[in-house]
Amino acid sequence: MRRGIDIKAGKDVNVMRTLRVQDAMTKNVDAVPEDAVVGDVIKLMQKTRHTGFPVLSEKKELIGIITLEDIRDIKPAEKRLSVPVREVMTKELITVHPDETLADVFRKFSYEGIGRLPVVSKNSHRRLLGLITRSDIIRAYNRALEERERV
Repeated sequence: MRRGIDIKAGKDVNVMRTLRVQDAMTKNVDAVPEDAVVGDVIKLMQKTRHTGFPVLSEKKELIGIITLEDIRDIKPAEKRLSVPVREVMTKELITVHPDETLADVFRKFSYEGIGRLPVVSKNSHRRLLGLITRSDIIRAYNRALEERERV
């Protein structure tokens, strides 16, 4: 709605119901190892301009997500840089699968008040396949509308 898209209007809903997570997700995801410290995450945030990252175990399994909000909540702020990521990451994850519709994902974003979701395998909820953000959905939506208008 912020960007002038009314997904509840007729053709807008249909587009969102036909597109899948696999059509919009980012596959090459920057992730943070569980043994990193918050200072490492802040450097990665500055480098990539992203505000959240999946956290992977030594076995490369998804175990959490760390966001700028998680970092801002660390008290006292003076000690923030040296805090281990595993102590402040969100461990109770909401995830999506590649075959879910963008309408379903958008509902999860709205309901949970979040801006990114890890995409995981249906066979293993710890196997990270990618990440989907609101921006990814808007780009896929715009591409689909442009394609429909060409036909």
